[in-house]
Amino acid sequence: MDFVAEKASLMRTGDGFQKVIITGDFVHKQRDEKGILMINVFEFLLDPQSL
Repeated sequence: MDFVAEKASLMRTGDGFQKVIITGDFVHKQRDEKGILMINVFEFLLDPQSL
């Protein structure tokens, strides 16, 4: 999954906010080259240290 549309909208928000994409797809927690965190919804909800 590339999440191009989601990443484009996040890049317009500026640097003052943490950028996170929470998805129902089974992806491993990862950060891309622009610092956007991609995480699965279950991992996000069940892991208090996910962010």
